Amino acid sequence: MAEDPTAGRPFIFAIDPGLTAGVCLIQRDNLTKLYSDELKWKEAARYMALVFGEFKTELDVVCEAFRITPQTAKNSAGAAATAIEQIGQVRLMCLQYGVSDGDSLPLQTPGDAQDFSNGDKLRALGWWHKGGKGHANMALRHAALRLLRTGCRDRTLLGLDSEQPTEKTS
Repeated sequence: MAEDPTAGRPFIFAIDPGLTAGVCLIQRDNLTKLYSDELKWKEAARYMALVFGEFKTELDVVCEAFRITPQTAKNSAGAAATAIEQIGQVRLMCLQYGVSDGDSLPLQTPGDAQDFSNGDKLRALGWWHKGGKGHANMALRHAALRLLRTGCRDRTLLGLDSEQPTEKTS
């Protein structure tokens, strides 16, 4: 497997693409959530340009993978096209701003991100995004999984600092 050119960079920028996109920016060294939101696709495009322009090669970018199946094509053709277009936009920005070659954009499945990070873990990290329809929290789940896959072994991220039930003594 080829070395990941963006692993270890100080900021993780994660995107859950779609008509309403989830975006988040995480500071890697102290796991601080700097920003999370749900944005309509045009607002998301503007925000991505702002983040890429500001942070450039300090970014480790991760995006949700999106596959068009016969069912997604029936259910949400417009949303599916927008998600695919946003992934292309992210690839282009990675190339334009020197983040990566555009080909090496890490893509994660929604299932992998959800399996690794539930709401309790996001709350324990102080990352839970209130409001919206879950897109921002999905972007945060992708950021958490990216941290794990690039070597972060923080106890809260790994789910090791949750409160354990204690035995009652009489």
